[in-house]
Parts: sequence; C-alpha cells; structure tokens
Amino acid sequence: MVAYVIYNQIEVSDQDAIDDYRATIRPIMDKYGAKVLAVGTDANTFEGEWSGHRTMIIEFPDMEAVERWHTAEDYKPFLEKRLAGALANDIDFLSLQFHGFRSSLSRFFLPVRITSEPNGYQSIHAAGP
Repeated sequence: MVAYVIYNQIEVSDQDAIDDYRATIRPIMDKYGAKVLAVGTDANTFEGEWSGHRTMIIEFPDMEAVERWHTAEDYKPFLEKRLAGALANDIDFLSLQFHGFRSSLSRFFLPVRITSEPNGYQSIHAAGP
C-alpha cells in the first residue's frame, strides 16, 4: 500500500546545508522510489497550529520503502546534513482509500498554482482569491 511522508520545515539554521541537501538528494530518493508530490510555502492554517515555511508531501511505494530510505546507510549523510541545517517535523503514514472523499470535499480545496524549480521539484502555491 502506498505510503506518504509529510515534511514540515520549521526553521532553517544553516541555509547552505539545506541548499546542498536539496541539490544532491534526488538520486537517493529515486533509489527508494520516492516521488515528491508537492512542495508548498506560506500555507494557510485553517485549524490548530502549523508552524513552518516549507512543507513537502512525498510518496513511497510502501511503508517498508519509507523505513528502508530513512534508516539506510547511504541516506545517513544526507539526513545528518538536513538535521544540522533545519528544525522540522517529519511524519509518515499509509494511504487509505476513501471512495468519493475528494469529490465530496472538493469545495474546501483551494485553487493552486504549480511552478517548477531549477532542481526539478515542483512548488505548489495557493492561487489568489
């Protein structure tokens, strides 16, 4: 079953380390079947508290792939670089299938604008009112 990781970057303490991480992480993510579905900035919080200025949603083939990636020796140097450069929350969960869920709640979803970044990722932004 497909699994997802939500990464929420709260504070950057070393921008050079984060820039280097972003510039070099793609091959290791590809190795474990990761697909970046969305990268967002400046999110609106509708409920609760959400701190951070950059959020990513990453899809993996299954939870085992997430665990292999996150504990892999070849990922460790990347993880150390990311941890040294930013404070973040990182969660993972399995996909659940709810038939009709999106269509029944579509009136709550904001229109978005997707832009491509030089590193190959796509950023998602709330489109204006």
